[in-house]
Amino acid sequence: MEKTINQKLGYIRPGQVDGSIEMAGLFDKWYHRTAQLNKEETDNDGHYGLVCDGLMSKPNMDDVMLEKKWWKAPMRIAFLMKDQNQGGYIYNTDARKWLCQKEEAWELSDKTFHHIANILWGIIHTNENNLCLPGDMSQKFDEIKECFQETPFAYIECKKQGGISELGGNKLKPYLIDYKDLLYMEFDILRPNVFVCTNDKIYEFVQEYIINKYPGTELTRVHLKKHNSIRLHLPSKTIILLGYHPTAPGSYGSIYDSYMDHYRAFVQSPYYEEFFK
Repeated sequence: MEKTINQKLGYIRPGQVDGSIEMAGLFDKWYHRTAQLNKEETDNDGHYGLVCDGLMSKPNMDDVMLEKKWWKAPMRIAFLMKDQNQGGYIYNTDARKWLCQKEEAWELSDKTFHHIANILWGIIHTNENNLCLPGDMSQKFDEIKECFQETPFAYIECKKQGGISELGGNKLKPYLIDYKDLLYMEFDILRPNVFVCTNDKIYEFVQEYIINKYPGTELTRVHLKKHNSIRLHLPSKTIILLGYHPTAPGSYGSIYDSYMDHYRAFVQSPYYEEFFK
């Protein structure tokens, strides 16, 4: 039987013997790349700390059903973050389990995941007849929460190593270079067709990934002069969006519209019908 997405991505977790770890899949390669580069600090047991990620597990469905829904979905949406704020500590964690482990994330009392839920809902529900404006969100909380809890989505920490509260683009970029092939492999395993990029370096990286994956093609803008934060790849029907990071200061409406203003421009462009016909 073919491995599932998250089985291909693998894991890094504590081993059965105290002070040991075990790993598999793509994240095994990621760990050994980190050891090879020898530029990260280790914990007291000499282990590197990485954040495993991928298709987010949910407490209301098993992984088999989650993956079936992912592949059937017309929009496979991946949120591309920078790194997890680990407060300067070094440890391994698995972001895929957070919605099952953290009630505040599942119930959207966690601000970061509330932002993610808003954007997820907006992308899925916006169409020519329903533009899902920021002012609609306050009366749509139950609908947004249901969408978040029922819709598969991917969550990717592009810098797998944990960090602190801030990570500038110039510090992130070397990781995108050093682990480029591995991040490409993660994209290939997940095969999202909507990339929600929370940083301009990530936005540039995804554009390069698409052009490298489909040589001889190009990315399309929805407007020649405006809406520089969305790119379309017409041959593969892929959408690349850029907006504020979900932890950035700002209201739910401002974070939401940093993405959705550009997405609405796509919906109102001649390309929209071509994507979803």
